[in-house]
Amino acid sequence: MQTRFIGPMPVDKFLAEFMPAVVARDDNGQPLARPALPFKEAAKKTEDGFIAAIAASGVCPNLRMVNTSTKSDPEYVEDLKPDISVVLSTSTDQLPPMRRMEMTIERKPEDGDPFADPSESDKPNQTRPDFVRKTEIARKNLGQITSYALAQFTAQFRTCCFSILLTGEYARFLRWDRAGTVVTESLNWFKSPDQLAEFFWRFDHMSQEQRGHDVTVRKATEEEADAARAGFAMAKKNGKSYLPDLKLKGTELHTFAVYDEDKKETRYYVGPSAHVRSRSMAGRGTFGYYVWDKSKRQVVYLKDSWRIDVPGMEKEAKIYQRLADAGVRRIAKFGCGGDVKPDQSTRTQEFITADWACSSSNVVKHTHVRLVLETIGSSLENFATTKQLCTAISDALTAHTEAYEKSHVLHRDVSTGNILIDEDGRGFLIDWDLCKDMHAPPQPRRQWRT
Repeated sequence: MQTRFIGPMPVDKFLAEFMPAVVARDDNGQPLARPALPFKEAAKKTEDGFIAAIAASGVCPNLRMVNTSTKSDPEYVEDLKPDISVVLSTSTDQLPPMRRMEMTIERKPEDGDPFADPSESDKPNQTRPDFVRKTEIARKNLGQITSYALAQFTAQFRTCCFSILLTGEYARFLRWDRAGTVVTESLNWFKSPDQLAEFFWRFDHMSQEQRGHDVTVRKATEEEADAARAGFAMAKKNGKSYLPDLKLKGTELHTFAVYDEDKKETRYYVGPSAHVRSRSMAGRGTFGYYVWDKSKRQVVYLKDSWRIDVPGMEKEAKIYQRLADAGVRRIAKFGCGGDVKPDQSTRTQEFITADWACSSSNVVKHTHVRLVLETIGSSLENFATTKQLCTAISDALTAHTEAYEKSHVLHRDVSTGNILIDEDGRGFLIDWDLCKDMHAPPQPRRQWRT
């Protein structure tokens, strides 16, 4: 992750690129001016002092800040304690859960800044020095703020998120997505608070989508949830033993919009939170869901990920169709899917060549995609007998061989996680998003890979 931080971006450019200017009006239609944000010494010394100053200013009336420096979210598996958690003002939680977090703010001593702005004599576009410090404290602090961003992406449905890092009297704004993180230059928030006030004012007035919430997923209606629960129960009753115990009773279900690129239509699927979750902030961020197909009335598997969007990387939906047309055996039956609509792509990669950007690598465009597989199964690790294990691996090798021989496709990512066992005890090979056409030009499609 250290090679995926892009900075130091000038603050005015950060605001212009990611946070729309505010045109706010009162009830009479008169323009509202942004409130001033004066700070006293207490704001620099404690989380509560900082929170009190923000609240008194009125610069973000739709948001509420909570001191969580000594408290962790009981709903989240990690013992994470952001110094300040930012939630909607309508939230009544004394301890805001990560699933309702709008932003995190972390405070560190001035010497704890993990980033280093280049000096005037060391311009980024000339020597492109390292932006991330190499010290142990820098590594620790960087890992800490990254864990908060990852927690937001894991607990919520996100396209990006924002955070603030305070180091003594200084601050940096950060925007995180699956390609990497854009970080601003350091600014003195205590002596010159205008840019910090502008950040809060704009963030307060941004829509949920502009703040990075994925609006193509919503809470399921009662009717949708009831139908999904009944469908899962029927599938279990009919011997679908490969379905895990999803504990749907009392669990909030979600409705996912999946764009069918073949039929040019949107279909909807209902299910609980992810059964499989990525544990990496940057990258494909693959999540897996067991969901109820509203139209076909069956349980299917939904793969949600961020595909590497570079020339030569064919979409996985097209690969599944290509393999099926060639008669390749022991692969999952493809239902539908494609890029999420409206388009959702990362932006970090747009700035790697900016004149202010220091050295970086491994930052490429990723685009959000959802696929539905009608063949679902259990992990290879759940094999019942040695014979079943050997059969499943043999079936995966069959898929690998036939894909190469019949369709000239090399999988290139075979692992225990990509071999599943279906309800008949047979294996099949999944995750074709890193495969390569053997007729493609031999040069690499990106600078870096596992």
